[in-house]
Amino acid sequence: MITLESLQADAMKSLSRMLEPGTHVALLDFPRHQNAGDSFIWLGTLAYLEKLGVTVDYVADLHVFDADDLRRRLPAGPILITGGGNFGDRWKEHQKFRELVISSFPERKIIQLPQSLDFESSAGLAEAQKVLNFHPDLTIMLRQSVDMKRAEEWFPQARRVYCPDLALGLGRLKSPSQATHDAVLLLRQDSESVTRGNVDAFSDMEYLVTDWNLGAFDQFLWKLYRMPENIARVVPASRRPLLSSIQWTYVRAASLNLTAAQKNVSRGRVLVTDRLHGMFLGALMGIPTIALDNANGKVAGVFEDYVSQFPHVQMAESLEDSASKARSVLNSTVEP
Repeated sequence: MITLESLQADAMKSLSRMLEPGTHVALLDFPRHQNAGDSFIWLGTLAYLEKLGVTVDYVADLHVFDADDLRRRLPAGPILITGGGNFGDRWKEHQKFRELVISSFPERKIIQLPQSLDFESSAGLAEAQKVLNFHPDLTIMLRQSVDMKRAEEWFPQARRVYCPDLALGLGRLKSPSQATHDAVLLLRQDSESVTRGNVDAFSDMEYLVTDWNLGAFDQFLWKLYRMPENIARVVPASRRPLLSSIQWTYVRAASLNLTAAQKNVSRGRVLVTDRLHGMFLGALMGIPTIALDNANGKVAGVFEDYVSQFPHVQMAESLEDSASKARSVLNSTVEP
């Protein structure tokens, strides 16, 4: 039976085969945006690395990254690229950064932490193949089984490792507030959305429509935490002395995002979401969760692989179907 503990054990096993205790690494592509799902992954990654006894000597997002700084801070050792859902040409900026790092360090072990593959064009895939299939020591970790098959075909020269999403490294999470609505509808507003945002099916419920966001005070803190990174971007000569501060503020900013997300989703007695890490939050916080698939199928893929084992999480085919399932949960006297 798949449990949270078994998923964590699987991830630890996969990571430990590549990273021995005492290993020093670089961790790249910090999610410098207010997407709490990516912050969730970042913090889970740090939790796993700490358990493994791995030390992170250099961190950077795609704007403050400097290859010379990395070599100075970490003359040898693996380079890790943060996991998530930006592997492909939908989110071009991150894919170009990934390809830059891989091509710039042919002599180093590079580990792409668990991702989902999402190529919209054959041209984008071909560009990635030119770089990834010629690196002599590249490992690509995938968080859903369907992508293992794709990666075998697309990137045959790389090692391919199946590993559950690293956000699960944080373990079970508490609900920081009491539910005030029947349902929280955490719905995407970007190119991965397929719901069209029509929530008329929930008209008989007290619901809140939201997405990842920060309140006014948290926005102030976010800007404060971003200051060292922004200074480093404007004044490149300040990067080296600011690296330690940047690493510290990355953790604070990610924690701010995740805490805000926990508060948001806990406001509903039921969570309806088409965000993969909305589904993970519901699973880890014990909130009855109804998940909808997104444009590239990663929500359904991960649900089928392992989230389906969480008894309070289920999939819906549409917003109308999710509203029907939400009513059943709300009307039930049995714990879902």
